[in-house]
Amino acid sequence: MPQKPSPEGAKPISLELPGLKVTKENDSAGRTRFYMYPTKQEAEEQEDGKVVRPFFSKAEFDHRLSKVRAMMLEEGLDAVVLTSMHNIKYFTNFLYCPFGRSYAVVITKDEVVMSTAGTDQQQPRRDEIYGIRNYVYTDWNKQNYLEVLRKEIGHFTKIGYEADHMNCQLFEEMKAYCFSSSADSATTPSSPSSSSGGGEEPAAKRAKTTTGSSDSSLLKFTNVSKLLMKQRLVKTEQEVELIREACKVANQGCDATIAAMKEGVKEWKVAEAGLQKMNELISEKFPASEMRDTWVWFQSGINTDGAHNALTSKPLRKEDLLSFNMFPMIDGYYAALERTGYFGNHISEQHLKYWNVNVEVFEKGREMLQPGKKLGDIAKELNKIYEREGCLEYRTFGYGHSLGIMCHYYGRETILELREDNEMILEPGMVVSMEPHITVPENLPGAGGYREHDILLITETGNENLTNFKYGSKDMIFKV
Repeated sequence: MPQKPSPEGAKPISLELPGLKVTKENDSAGRTRFYMYPTKQEAEEQEDGKVVRPFFSKAEFDHRLSKVRAMMLEEGLDAVVLTSMHNIKYFTNFLYCPFGRSYAVVITKDEVVMSTAGTDQQQPRRDEIYGIRNYVYTDWNKQNYLEVLRKEIGHFTKIGYEADHMNCQLFEEMKAYCFSSSADSATTPSSPSSSSGGGEEPAAKRAKTTTGSSDSSLLKFTNVSKLLMKQRLVKTEQEVELIREACKVANQGCDATIAAMKEGVKEWKVAEAGLQKMNELISEKFPASEMRDTWVWFQSGINTDGAHNALTSKPLRKEDLLSFNMFPMIDGYYAALERTGYFGNHISEQHLKYWNVNVEVFEKGREMLQPGKKLGDIAKELNKIYEREGCLEYRTFGYGHSLGIMCHYYGRETILELREDNEMILEPGMVVSMEPHITVPENLPGAGGYREHDILLITETGNENLTNFKYGSKDMIFKV
């Protein structure tokens, strides 16, 4: 692929990347704004000596890019600007750590260009698939990130962006900075009182470098968030393989957590055993994957009331209701196993009642995850069981959601939520959780949270349970 010429004034520099020509661009004060790397070639990936490698094939990423480009053609877009962790990971293999900085990937019909923070050094280029051109911007100037975007999208008029991720401030800054055609229209959203230190360049100086700016009257911005979600919903064989293996890791992590339970041991300490086991398995099975974000929530007693309650130093006590939550994270992909349990010898009738009702909903829900089923209809049908048993008021959130590239802080695909108002139809290749949860208030007999969670793959004829771990009062009561 032919490379774009270096901008006027850019000078070749020599970095510790043998055989790679890198250029940099300075601001008016002579400070480096960003480094520009040529398109990554296959030979560079084969020779870089790195430990981390993409789990997915290059053909898999090419397929993803072909689909987003087909969407761009249909929507009449010149470029799509990705800013979220999940979409940047999905299309490039790089999962960034924001820490207060912004990242971007620009996809056009011809290129994929990534902009990353200088604090990451060469990691993004090591992790990305080949075929991507890179910028690494510095912190010397607060607008360096926007300057990269201006160079790459400032001459376009139809831009797709992620409205569910790019906040209002960054969106307005992007519009003002990247698409101004004169000094009068170029604005600096947050200008410091002094030009010393790490401030931005004045708008007039910046405008002098602006070339090929778009006619603002022709600018059109399209929110492509849901279109990108829809693309991610149906999983490929490679994605299913990864999720299937992650479910096996979760199962063994739960076994290790159960084995660590003893009266008086603190929640975090019990969870530590499951976390260690899962990390060991991930390292063995996926040695080329980053080791990040895998976690365990082990809750006991009243701490079970919330599905996402954090670990505490509460000691495990006799007659505690339990909640096991395993979350192995592999290559940015999320899997989960969640189970209700009981630690003691004298479980009450009320505990058993609520637990058994939730298991009935869980089993019915798994049966109903079929191709062609409307998500809202499934939720309404499951509500009838709770209503029959007088428990519907104890349910406060949806019955499940899609899985894939996501974590507790990125990637939730809101268009595939098992809620009453969702008209989405299940299709073969979707991977969905069934995870009913009810919380009985603290002042009532049987108080606490009851939750089961399996992951199911929607097939042509029904579904495949990828979890297959024991559940219910027959197997999950642990005598003291």
